[in-house]
Amino acid sequence: MEDSFGINNVALVDGQPVSAATDGSLRVWPATSPVLRAAASPVYNVGADGTSTWLAAGTGSDGIALWRWGTRTRVPVPAPPLDADETQAGAVTVAPSGKYLLGGTRGGNVLSWRLDDGGATFTSKVGGLDGTAAYLTITPDSALAAAIAYNGTRTGLYRVDETGHLAVQAMLETPTPQLAAFSRDGRILAVALADNRVLLYSVLDPTSPSLVATLTGFATAPISLAFSPTAERLAVGEDSGHVSVWDTTDPATPRRLHELGDAHASAYGLAFSPDGQRLAAATADNLIWGWQVTDAPRTLFALTADIGRPWDLRFIDGGRRLAVAGDDGRVRTWVVERQEALRQICSTRGAPLTGSEWSHYLPGVPTTDPC
Repeated sequence: MEDSFGINNVALVDGQPVSAATDGSLRVWPATSPVLRAAASPVYNVGADGTSTWLAAGTGSDGIALWRWGTRTRVPVPAPPLDADETQAGAVTVAPSGKYLLGGTRGGNVLSWRLDDGGATFTSKVGGLDGTAAYLTITPDSALAAAIAYNGTRTGLYRVDETGHLAVQAMLETPTPQLAAFSRDGRILAVALADNRVLLYSVLDPTSPSLVATLTGFATAPISLAFSPTAERLAVGEDSGHVSVWDTTDPATPRRLHELGDAHASAYGLAFSPDGQRLAAATADNLIWGWQVTDAPRTLFALTADIGRPWDLRFIDGGRRLAVAGDDGRVRTWVVERQEALRQICSTRGAPLTGSEWSHYLPGVPTTDPC
């Protein structure tokens, strides 16, 4: 028989919700929810700045959702001036500097908004792509951006000033690009292609980028990319779910270092932690995978997404949390550091379960006290 209870009273105590229930229990709830956006239209991309001041989510039909992460406050994003038949595509990224926000449209336009204490202000709209502007990436110094035409043949390069004003620098011919990423020094742009290749371009002169290497040997199409923020490492996720890590110390001769084969469905999103020690993947088996990617890689976790199919993810709060977006439209955060998770659990758990309560609610699970 399923246990149930009714809540008959709620009060705020020191800023935290406390409920009284018909089963005789007082329950103390977290002051903030790990779910930032309730179920709605799918969220395809998430973005955050370098200090986790801003967190953004891009949807295919509801535009861009933006939060001030420190206060979990939703910030309106003004609607851009689009043609009658043009819609936003779900692409979004936040400049590492936290000074501007980028989005994209199905008509191949890249959009920008300035970010400041007053919120978001629309800045510019630039075309040039021959397909949906489905994914965007920005260099660590926030000076250069790239956008892919997901169902087209181009990858655009754009100079961006502190207000978010965009200026086209070049259009690369990249047949059916899947994703793009900049190296930690901003000198290399990687572009994943549907024909099982990853192209590495030098963008020292963004008006005249040059191809320096082509990564091959993928069994299926590479569909996600992430450069380490601390070393010359590039992670590549495939449509099969397989993830590989490459040494790009010499961009002209990249070397495959590690193979991560835990996931068995498309690796849609990849993200390194700020210290470069961990790699996370959002995969189509409805899991969030995490690996330690030092000299001897090992699996750290496989989280049940609880958001439908996860599409994208980012480490925030200095690597202490993961923000994940998915097919059911929710944006959810997870604590991924063990000690922080224990601190949160133990600070709000109330009275430990008695032996009889443990047997009733957790049959077959050995009694333990994580605190």
